[in-house]
Amino acid sequence: MNKDEVRGQMRRMRRALSEEAQREAEEAVFARVSALGAYRRARTVMAYAAARGELPLGRVLADALAAGKTLVLPRCAGEGVMHGHRVDAPDRLVKGAYGILEPGADCPRVEPEEIDLIILATSSPDYCFPNGACEVQAKVGAVNAACFDISSACTGFVFALSTAHAYISSGLYKTALVIGADLLSKLVDWTDRSTCVLFGDGAGAAVVTAAENGIIGLNMHSNGAKGGVLTCGSRSTGNFLLGKKPELGYMTMEGQEVFKFAVKQVPECIKEVLEETGNTAEDIDQFIIHQANYRIIESIAKRLKVDLEKFPVNMEHYGNTSGASVPILLDELNRAGKLKNGDKLVLAGFGAGLTWGAVLLEW
Repeated sequence: MNKDEVRGQMRRMRRALSEEAQREAEEAVFARVSALGAYRRARTVMAYAAARGELPLGRVLADALAAGKTLVLPRCAGEGVMHGHRVDAPDRLVKGAYGILEPGADCPRVEPEEIDLIILATSSPDYCFPNGACEVQAKVGAVNAACFDISSACTGFVFALSTAHAYISSGLYKTALVIGADLLSKLVDWTDRSTCVLFGDGAGAAVVTAAENGIIGLNMHSNGAKGGVLTCGSRSTGNFLLGKKPELGYMTMEGQEVFKFAVKQVPECIKEVLEETGNTAEDIDQFIIHQANYRIIESIAKRLKVDLEKFPVNMEHYGNTSGASVPILLDELNRAGKLKNGDKLVLAGFGAGLTWGAVLLEW
């Protein structure tokens, strides 16, 4: 075979490979959020007016804690009426997690048998085992679903959504129920004022289906070397052989370290997903960021050079609900008619691990 024949064969091979790549692109499957729901069966246990010049926020907080009252006063956009939400004692985490499929839920109906996969992101399960996703399966009758939990704290829903996308885009599953749910009121030390005022309870869920558009790009990151800045110990080893009883751990947090981590890494992972998909910050209609701290969101917007109006917040109502904060906010925006077909959204989470990540999707 002479050189011209070799070159001709190589051209034909390249053309065949190009045509195959084009066919694969045309047949690509995306994971699309097709339904949303959130758990709001929480009771308001206390509300204070802390308007500027009226009643000092510090005094409100001190008086509430001294009286042994349950209270959430998250750092929020402005001073005003702040509501504390806690799940009632008889309610459990799973009760909120499966609410999206209950009859009468305000979202498109999904038949339980259609669900292939249930992923529950939580750091506060009802049981060590069985996992919460299996509990949800039993409650709703999703008999065909594979079920598992993931623990990535406040990044949980973003990681769970990314995991569902991987399963769906690979063709293994077609319909997934992705849940973020946490009951942090049972993990906080109510004598630790640096943490107990920040966290709340809640659950949010999304039905994710195979579609021609949806999730465009994503990334997931972790740094276990920094895990000590935000921790919650499990039950310690204790028995008659050791001569001591087991102890329960509570949440501890180095607030300044978490703040510095969030304002640096979150903008970077958002820029990463935008660059990888050929988008700019100006192309994004809304940034749905984990609702931990308003100053963190301000800093992220500033570093991205994006108007703060593109960063909706609701933390003044619920506090930091960990893995539930992103789907709850997404559900509220959807119910309010603020999400339009074709909108580009960035979902970003950050939290214990340390973990952080972002998802870019088309609504």
